[in-house]
Formats: sequence, structure tokens, C-alpha cells
Amino acid sequence: MIYLLILAFLFLSGCSQSFMVSDGAGSETTNSIVGTVIFSDGKPAPGVQVLCIHENYNPVYNEALPEPLIDTTDLSGSYSFAFTDSGIFNIQTFHLSLGARSLITGIPVYGDTIAAPYGILKETGTIKIYLPDTVDTVNGYLYIEGTTLSSSLSAAVADSEGIYVLVDSVPEARIHSIRYGILNDPSAPVRLTDTVDVISNQTTEADGFVFWANYTKENTELPGNRVNDISISPTTFAFATSNGIAVLGPTSYWSLYTAADIGLNSGNILGVYYIQYRKMWIATYEGAAALDGDNWILYTTGNSGIPTNRITDVDIELGGYGDVWFGTADKGLLMYDDSVWAAYDTANSDIPSNGVLSVFIDRGDTVWCTTQNGVFKLKGSYSKALTSLNSGIPAGDIYCMAIGNNRDRWFGYYGGVARWVESNDIWTLYTSAHSAVFTDSVLTIAEDEDGSMLFGTPKGMCRFSGAKWHDYTGSRYRMLADKKVRTIVVDHSGNKWVGSADNGVIIFGPTVK
Repeated sequence: MIYLLILAFLFLSGCSQSFMVSDGAGSETTNSIVGTVIFSDGKPAPGVQVLCIHENYNPVYNEALPEPLIDTTDLSGSYSFAFTDSGIFNIQTFHLSLGARSLITGIPVYGDTIAAPYGILKETGTIKIYLPDTVDTVNGYLYIEGTTLSSSLSAAVADSEGIYVLVDSVPEARIHSIRYGILNDPSAPVRLTDTVDVISNQTTEADGFVFWANYTKENTELPGNRVNDISISPTTFAFATSNGIAVLGPTSYWSLYTAADIGLNSGNILGVYYIQYRKMWIATYEGAAALDGDNWILYTTGNSGIPTNRITDVDIELGGYGDVWFGTADKGLLMYDDSVWAAYDTANSDIPSNGVLSVFIDRGDTVWCTTQNGVFKLKGSYSKALTSLNSGIPAGDIYCMAIGNNRDRWFGYYGGVARWVESNDIWTLYTSAHSAVFTDSVLTIAEDEDGSMLFGTPKGMCRFSGAKWHDYTGSRYRMLADKKVRTIVVDHSGNKWVGSADNGVIIFGPTVK
């Protein structure tokens, strides 16, 4: 089926590109690749078709391989190629009667004769690629770069996990580049997946346009694998960990701040708000602290007007240049205006609890805080409490909140999320009936780049598009599945940065490096 698709695609000769080969004449330098194909038992494999393919070859748009780049193994399983082009080449083999294949990648050819590693014939595998909603399933296609393998996205089908396409008859190998293109589109095809390991007689799953990375204290400068909070500016990330603060700059430069640097006894940082270069605020159970240039200023009950040292969260008005707001474990909501501390507690306001679990400031600089008994909303002199007695919000702890582009309010609680459409005062609860990970507390909420909502729990993460739920569980999401998700942020490229309780920061999205 794959070869029929290739032949169907090759009518696009006007956009084709050829690669140079030697015809045996002229003075150009002739490069050579020689090699041997064997069966899995080590015996030579005669009569095997062998293709010599440039690593950038696109079987949909490039011309069919010329005869000098196609050979058949002799009785000893040997083959050879001679051509004038230079670069990196792959050797793809196919046993016509058995259907077994092999793929050798990354052979550098820059003169002389290169001996390729043995090509070991094995039964093929399949790649199952899940596709984002943005791909063109009418005119789109994908191909394994540097091979003759491709597939039209018109063959895409759907299951409970999403839309996917199968690429079958793939040799057992590590595939480094699967690309996506659109017929009659002159722009270069884009990379579709990360590295994929194909195994004989198995189906390997991959996510199109989704690439993974994992920052831990073992492989980066991250000081702790428990990440409580992440703050993002256009080019910089700040990570609040159980062992201090780490700042990752635009040139992959790390800055670290320990408990001793800040003046704390413990490095457990609960919240962080990064403003700009060397300016940030943090929340700890030993007070609030601000970095200004090279100096940390620690605010405690012993040296300032702050009424408690048990600070749970921090957020700042005007995108980081206004008043600073703090949640506390026992004194309600705090505001600091660079000189005066003000508290909103149950004695002087209608905040439903003095135990504040999170603080959220919306685009209109309305201050929200979630508490152990509902939610508090504050704008100037106006305030409002949302509890189970006067709204559809569940009773008990409300751990977090977020506001989507459509202005719907989302609140995380034990067992799910509550959605509030404030304009018509409609409440909707989403529980384990909607997501398998809603079996515990929803600890964090973030909006994806397409307007979908992301929810983090002690059992992992899920996503709601407004019409469909998707749980990030199973082998496809092995880095994320069953991890305790404490915080989520989405960067300007659509990458998700997920802070976990014991596995550092898990990053996935279209441009992860």
C-alpha cells in the first residue's frame, strides 16, 4: 500500500528534486558505498533489493531513485553503489518474497569507498502517529525522511485517543525524522515526531508535533525534583522547588538561589512570580521574599508588617509591576504596595476562610483567591465570596483556579473541577465520570494555546477542549502518566511545562528541544 501511495504522489514532477549520480563518465569524483545484507541468523541474503537514499529524500516530491542508486545483492549478500553526490545517506533493503526489511541510517559519504554496517533483515513494524486537529487530512501526507516510506493523511482514522494514521512495513530501526507536508504546498515539510524506535512485529505509538523533555536535578541544574510552582516570562522560566529557586534564561543559562542565599532555613519554595531579569517574588512558610538585582529581601513578622510567615502563593498586578498579593495559611489574603501591608481576613472582609490555597489575578487586575471554604473575589472596594451556600461551587478546599479566553472560570477541588459561566451564573461540575484522573484533588489549571483547559492532579493530567476530554495516561505519556502534577504553564510556542512532585519538570509540545 505504501508503494502504491508513493507512485500516486510522484505525479508532482514539477516540484521534484533530483540527486546526482555517476554515469561512469567525466572527471567528477566518484563516491562509493559497499555493504552486505544478512538474515537474522547471520547467513548472507541474496536477491535483496537495496536502495541508497540521501538523508533528506522526500519520496513524495523528489524524483524516483535512479538506477545507479538501486541494486540487488549477489549470492554473498553483497551490494555496491557509485555516485558523485556527497552527504549523509541511508541504506534501505527489502526481501521481495519474505517481506523482511532493514534500514541503516547516517552513512557519511565524502569521498573514497565507505563500508556500510551489515543490513540485518527482520520482519517489519508499524508506527501509529496521533495527529493534532490542525493537520490537513485531505491534502496532507507524511513520510520517513531519507526512505521511500510515506502515507497519505486521507487514510487517517479515529479511536478513543484521537485521530491517527498508520505507517506500516517500517524496518526495525531508530527513526529520527518523520515529516509532514501538504500536496502542492511549496513550503518545506515540517518535522512531525520525535525519535521513534520501531520494533519488528510491534506497533510504536507517537504524537505528531509533540516532543518530550524532562528536566531533573540529575540532568540539569534544577536543585530539586519536587517542583511546586513555575513562573514564565517571554524568554525566562523560574522554578520553585523543594530545594531552592532555579531560573532558566533564554540562552539555556541557569541561575540558582539556595535557602542560604535567600536567608531561609528551608529551601522549600511554594510559589514564585518572575518579573524580569533578577527581579522576582517568592512565597515560603518562613515569609515572603523579593530578589532585586543581587539582593534578597526577606519579609517576616520580625522585620516587617507582614502578619504571618506562612505564605502559600504570590501573584502581582499589572503583569508584575503593580501591587503584590499573597495567600497565607492562616491570615487570609495579603497585599503589599511597596510600603504597607494590608490583610483581608474573616474579621474585616467577607473572605470565606483565612486559609488561602492560591492567588490568581485576571487580565482586568481583579484579585481572586481560592480558600479552604470557597473563593474570594476582590476589585477595588468590591468583593464577593463564592461558597457552597450561595453558588454552585463545591464545599471544602478549592485548590486552584484559572480563567479561559471565553472568560469562563474554572476551579479545582477534591474530585474534579467546577466551571462557572459568570454572565448567566451557570455552574457545571466535571468529575471522574469525565476524566479518569479526577480521583483526587485538582491541584493546578492552565489554558492551552488553542483554548483548551489543562488540569493537573496527583494521578496525572487531562485536557478538555470544550467538547472532548483527553487523559494523558498510558504508554504514550510515560513521562507524565501517574505523576503528581503540581503546576502547569504553557509558553508562547504552545509547549506545556509541567511541574511534578518527584520527577522534576516534564515538557512537551511542538518546539521542545
